[in-house]
Amino acid sequence: MITANTWFKLKWEHWKRGRLDKQAARFQITLREPDDQEEPIMAHISNGAWLVPCPEKDCRGVEYAWEEGFFVCCSCLNSKVGHKIRRSAFPAERKEIEELLEVRPLLNRNWYPGETLDDLKRENEEHKDELLTTADSSEGG
Repeated sequence: MITANTWFKLKWEHWKRGRLDKQAARFQITLREPDDQEEPIMAHISNGAWLVPCPEKDCRGVEYAWEEGFFVCCSCLNSKVGHKIRRSAFPAERKEIEELLEVRPLLNRNWYPGETLDDLKRENEEHKDELLTTADSSEGG
């Protein structure tokens, strides 16, 4: 599955310094360090990519999930929390979720918080004729 690290081929800190800090500076904003007391925003998978939705209802931004567990919405720059970097998280069952989704066509590689491993197994069984073969999955990304 794709994360921000694989998409940008960078670690969080390099991307933050190279792009995000420059974007914030254009708006005369300084991003603040994360508050570890806030609940992390849970990542989900859409079309084979780990994404983190902006929690602000009036923003609707979404960003690739960073392995390092940080989140800044590039649309609103986390304005509702004073431009503070937020924490994000992957589910504890990440590896198992990815394994169950990797056999699906790209457009069907989706998982949202609340879906269980049993849900994914059941869906795979219900759609077993649509699952990719080993050769297909290496081509599909």
